Amino acid sequence: MKLLVLGNPENRRVALFVDAARGLGLPEPDVVPWAALARDPSVLLGFPDEPRVVRLDSTGENAEVEALLLARGHRAALGYGCEVIEPGTQRGFGQVLGPRQAHLGFLDLLDVLQGVLAERPSWRVPQPFDTIRACFDKDATANALAAAGVPVARAVPCRTAREVLDAHLAEGRALWVKVTCASSASCLAVVRGGAQPHAMTTLRETDAGRFNSLRVVRVQGDRLEPMLDWLLCEGSRVEVDEPKARLDGAFFDLRVLVIRGEPRFVVVRQSRHGITNLHLGGWRGDTEALWAALGSAGRAALLDLCRAVGEALPCWYLGIDVLVAPGFDRFCVLEVNAFGDLLPRLENAGLDTYGAEIAALLPSGTGPVLQSP
Repeated sequence: MKLLVLGNPENRRVALFVDAARGLGLPEPDVVPWAALARDPSVLLGFPDEPRVVRLDSTGENAEVEALLLARGHRAALGYGCEVIEPGTQRGFGQVLGPRQAHLGFLDLLDVLQGVLAERPSWRVPQPFDTIRACFDKDATANALAAAGVPVARAVPCRTAREVLDAHLAEGRALWVKVTCASSASCLAVVRGGAQPHAMTTLRETDAGRFNSLRVVRVQGDRLEPMLDWLLCEGSRVEVDEPKARLDGAFFDLRVLVIRGEPRFVVVRQSRHGITNLHLGGWRGDTEALWAALGSAGRAALLDLCRAVGEALPCWYLGIDVLVAPGFDRFCVLEVNAFGDLLPRLENAGLDTYGAEIAALLPSGTGPVLQSP
């Protein structure tokens, strides 16, 4: 089985995937940089039309690629109503520039790539483009899951910061404001407080611009409404907070990696506050403690929930963020990640996440037998 990776060659995602292919005795995967694809997607036609599997990896963590996506999305952003970044604008390290514009550029690139790949009928692309698009649109994800009967967080329509604050008072609960195309908790704000509202956010605003923060910061007073208005202009989904269960006194949720519709890996993500992303100060919890708290019926219900997500959003692999309610008897899908398989130091049946993904594509009988978590 020949593999072709569309990714950022310097990124550890690509390195780990290539290592996994070597470990399974497969030929060295070819890697085509996103930077080259963003300039000219037809570069793929330099490869012969012979059987191979094409993997789309994340475009993130590469400043050159982000600049190229911003340039591709510039025209569409002019009619969207979001922040518009002029092509060639230099981005500081960690700076947030035009998330919606970059996403519009990504969508444009996906459209062109889909046409190019259609010219290689012997190639297999096990990540449907429609699923990737849906996973980068939190509204589309929630709508697809709700239609399939999968529980999701309830959204409230808000167009302005004042509407968010009014909705917060009406609900009497925190509201999560999420830019629909963002990932890794970028551009996230959790609005709390009645008479003195504030937001816990990953967005740090300075005189030099907006930046992703590696620690959750508090925004209040006259800085709150401008920040929320900016998030809403970028296209945000506003969700009512769902209470989270605790393990060992700490909040937690789950990242479940589904491969070809079957849950294969589970990570317990814990935090002292409701935002559990590991790069924001969270930590991995005890999976055995989770199974003990859920019991056999809860465990089965969780795995069935994740299988239902895989049916609603068919894809080679998906990273699913699942909330466990207090009482450990209810679940809610928070997000679904098209590239949510970076779970280092995790193994199942002797394979890491990338090895398990590759093995799941091998002809029946040639790959290792995998066990559900």
